[in-house]
Amino acid sequence: MNRLLTPLLILCAYSVPCLLQAMDPNLAHPYPRITPFTNAFGDINRGPEPSPDVAELPLVEWDEALARATANQGNPYEDYGHFRLRAAVWQSPYFVSSGTGAHQMTAAERTAAAALYSPTQNWGDGALIKYQLMAPPAEAPIPPGGWPLVVLNPGSGALGRQSIPTNTVLGELTWASPYFRQHYPAYVLVFHPQQRTVRYPDKDTIEILPALHAGLEVIDHVVANHPINVNRLYTLGFSMGGATVWQQMLVRPNFFAAAVPAAGRALIAGATAEINAVKNTPIWMFMGNQDPWAGSSKYIRTYQDLVAAGAPHVRFWEVQDMGHVEQPMMLFHVPEWLWQQSLDNPIPPPDPLAAPQITQQPQSQTATPGQTVTFSAGVSGNPIPALQWFKAGEPIAEATSSSLVLVNVQVQDAGQYYLVASNSEGYATSNTVTLNISTATAVWEKFEDFEGLTIGTIHGQKWLGIQ
Repeated sequence: MNRLLTPLLILCAYSVPCLLQAMDPNLAHPYPRITPFTNAFGDINRGPEPSPDVAELPLVEWDEALARATANQGNPYEDYGHFRLRAAVWQSPYFVSSGTGAHQMTAAERTAAAALYSPTQNWGDGALIKYQLMAPPAEAPIPPGGWPLVVLNPGSGALGRQSIPTNTVLGELTWASPYFRQHYPAYVLVFHPQQRTVRYPDKDTIEILPALHAGLEVIDHVVANHPINVNRLYTLGFSMGGATVWQQMLVRPNFFAAAVPAAGRALIAGATAEINAVKNTPIWMFMGNQDPWAGSSKYIRTYQDLVAAGAPHVRFWEVQDMGHVEQPMMLFHVPEWLWQQSLDNPIPPPDPLAAPQITQQPQSQTATPGQTVTFSAGVSGNPIPALQWFKAGEPIAEATSSSLVLVNVQVQDAGQYYLVASNSEGYATSNTVTLNISTATAVWEKFEDFEGLTIGTIHGQKWLGIQ
């Protein structure tokens, strides 16, 4: 992974407060994860809930029983799979905003961020598509192989747009923010489509339009004229742009190192050839279950088709109580994931999931008051199991490792102990072991005919001692 720390002064054409923000050592991780990650999980039984007022795209058939059985298996930030999550995962403070959240950008900072991009350029006569390009920080050394290229495909609300808007923070300004510039320096290509890139004649058809092909030509032009690593091309899109991302992958199989489609039309249900064309590309899909156009049904079906075809690296965030919004693509976690993807260094398929197993059982012990006792167990499983020791059926506070250490044991510590290991695939319980606390004392019997000596018994054994 290439993470270059660029000189701080070039990160801030913004303002003195921005410079102070860039110099803040806490900048390393300004966007936390929800911890524990299970707190991000939503209701496993809530699937698509589209607006009844929008009927252009009816629900697409999917296997809801399969969705409920397989969702929320693992860590949504690190593992691949289908995750039904609470809306809190995409709210502040997890992305840069123009509001009053923890990481907002002021109007002046948004204007300065937009100025980091080149002036708007026409492709051809500009009738199909225009674009802007932001270069990495000028003083940052070029990484081996060249810079990543991030491609941002907007929704239909950007049709006819001439430049990056600064009235709010969308993906373009997020990538120009100090944190992204410092930790994820890249060329960032922003499209301004003047005509639609795709259209949907009916619910079973997606038509690729000339503007999409023009955008791919722009990508080729940018790659040919800048020091860009062709193994690290990333495409992201929202709404019409999300549909564009899927179609870009179809037109250019194995061209992008990773893709992030949010909302928009996914692949046609059951389209085997299309699924096979994109299944080897790492994909992070976002869709709100309350997206007004058919909810999350299309993305559920596409996800299930990809998994059935053997796609190894697909993560699907189905966010509950979320409609048609772009914010998921602006999460700190997205570039963190993108930077792990490269065509010349593909991530191996994840290890198969496995329920916990106790590979080494703890053993019963006897101790005397004041001693230290350690019970140890061996555990396997994927995901890595959570561990909890119990005494007499009650969990022991802070006893969450494979070894239980009891310091200065006393009579009240005697009893039965066991370990429970659990993960998304199941749980396992160790053998129950016993801690005995011995309070036996020596009973000495003194015999006068052994001057200076004492004869006594300890635990039934006779001992001879010198006084």
